[in-house]
Amino acid sequence: MNTIFSVNGPVVKVKDTKDFSMMEMVYVGEKKLIGEVIGITESFTTIQVYEVTTGLKVGEPVYTTGAPMCATLGPGILSNIFDGIERPLKQIAEKTGAFIAEGTNIPALDETRTFDVTMTVKVGDQLKGGDVYATCPETPVVKHHCMVSPLLSGEVEVRDIGIPGDLVRKTVCPAQTVEADFVRAALPPRKPDGHKGD
Repeated sequence: MNTIFSVNGPVVKVKDTKDFSMMEMVYVGEKKLIGEVIGITESFTTIQVYEVTTGLKVGEPVYTTGAPMCATLGPGILSNIFDGIERPLKQIAEKTGAFIAEGTNIPALDETRTFDVTMTVKVGDQLKGGDVYATCPETPVVKHHCMVSPLLSGEVEVRDIGIPGDLVRKTVCPAQTVEADFVRAALPPRKPDGHKGD
């Protein structure tokens, strides 16, 4: 198991490991504080922790995720207020009070809320990254455009679409066996989203 070798403010070092990748999101310490790998050398992995590190101790575990820091985009994002790592402040206040407790991990978007989704493609259509496959109004003036990930392309197969108007986490499959989240996407903030523009 990877453990903390040193703590200097928001910077944590892990010694003698090859388990981490640059810009990977990690969980640091027993409270699983959110951090990101910002440096790798032969001897050390350097992590920036995006939460208060008070009380963090040498020897506490550091967990890999295998994924970069991501921002979750989709319906519901405009009706909320977030901190710098996209934690919803209203839900945090309901759970922990006026101050954010270390290691608080709440999904950015309400996973139980439903939205009216209008499909703009049909079974058999060929799609590639950036193509719009559905629209979804969040407010009377804001309409979200659901786009295919830049990493996917292929023929549309619809699976488990359920009842129209009650679509939240259903799937559209625009490539062989890869399933994509229906109206939400978690995208690394430092990579282009594949949108082609109008």
